[in-house]
Amino acid sequence: MILIHQTGAAGVSGLSAYLDTVAEEINEALQAAGRLVVSDLYKRFSLPLEFLNQIIDARLGQAIHGQRDASDGNALYTPTYVARQRAVVRGAALAVTRCAAAGPADRPRGRWLTRPHQPGCAIAAGPRR
Repeated sequence: MILIHQTGAAGVSGLSAYLDTVAEEINEALQAAGRLVVSDLYKRFSLPLEFLNQIIDARLGQAIHGQRDASDGNALYTPTYVARQRAVVRGAALAVTRCAAAGPADRPRGRWLTRPHQPGCAIAAGPRR
């Protein structure tokens, strides 16, 4: 744990104001990007990672509106980012499970069958033998 010793009330309030400013900037970047990696913040603020993690942990859910990634403790994300990713996955899953409509040029020779569980979705049965 990193401890910073300041003497006098002015030093403590100045440090607290600086840390609040850092937290606000982290929050602004997080809200803009949706997901941030703490090591990228290290480069931006030139502060030790351990100290940045202390700032984030102390202000997460208050000045910093987001949460840590459970699988990667080095990442922060917003609920909006999670909702967006869920929508992308849901859209991809729906696209995979839907039947693509084939136009006349795409239709192979043979007869067409309609799947009973998907009305309007036709599949080629192939030529009769």
